[in-house]
Amino acid sequence: MFFQQKVCVFHLNMPPVEVATKNQAIAAVMHERAVELAGEEVNNIDILRWRAKGYYPSIRPDPKPGQLALFSIPASEVAANLLIQ
Repeated sequence: MFFQQKVCVFHLNMPPVEVATKNQAIAAVMHERAVELAGEEVNNIDILRWRAKGYYPSIRPDPKPGQLALFSIPASEVAANLLIQ
């Protein structure tokens, strides 16, 4: 038996980007990732990574300014593991 898989490809027809500086290149990549992952809500890792690098707010405004970078370790876990300081 032979099965064919149909693949649906969405093309956004984004215009070409010309960059002259490192910051413009980073901003272009940030914009492309935002468009690429717009409906998937998985951009938190990108946001946390770029915030740690200092790209927010120097290159683009922070899209989630009140977001915490890390969640605290629950007290019960700290009490159960003496290696956690």
